[in-house]
Amino acid sequence: MTHLLKKIHNFFLLFGINISFVKKPLNIEALKHNSKENLDAFYANQENVNQYLVTERLEFYSNVVALLQEKKMDLNNKSVVDVGCGTGHLLLYISKIFSHANLYGLEYVDSALNIARKNVPSANFMHYDVYNELNQKFDFVFCTEVLEHLTHPTKGIINLVKMLYPGGVLLLTVPNGRIDTYEGHINFWSPESWKVFLEESVGGKNFESSTFGVMDLYALVYG
Repeated sequence: MTHLLKKIHNFFLLFGINISFVKKPLNIEALKHNSKENLDAFYANQENVNQYLVTERLEFYSNVVALLQEKKMDLNNKSVVDVGCGTGHLLLYISKIFSHANLYGLEYVDSALNIARKNVPSANFMHYDVYNELNQKFDFVFCTEVLEHLTHPTKGIINLVKMLYPGGVLLLTVPNGRIDTYEGHINFWSPESWKVFLEESVGGKNFESSTFGVMDLYALVYG
């Protein structure tokens, strides 16, 4: 039923009509919800993980890879890292299209790392907190659906940009704050405020930003 309602919602959005389905508030405390302890407990529960990996989420990962293809970006024989890799499914979808990419996954939740290692055994996984500078660089850096959970997203962006080799690319996605109503998110960017945030955070790097599908925003930051 939820999948059907989302399809109806997305259909009307194509015509500029935003239909909101009223639901009972979840009463989520965003800061507590995004704590390491809470996230670790979440991923340690298999039922939670099954509910998390709904069709729409898996389609999102597929669409990220499709965006790369649309932009004619080839990840083969490149070092590729997903920061905040969660269950590893974005890396899994990347590996299906770019079979010769050198894959890395960074995550600060141990129970999520355990799942990711099983899903993508060919990738290299490491424990990492985005608020810390990493002494390693990559050709492609991904950070999808993470920044909306951070109390200090600018600090995270600065460290992500530092991970890029010269000529590297950083791909970011966040929910569109004009549509997103999830109480567990800390940050809500509109297309306009997303661009302003990037201008203030990427250290003068060139970037492009736009909507992504009907529910998200994206940015490509060029190193």
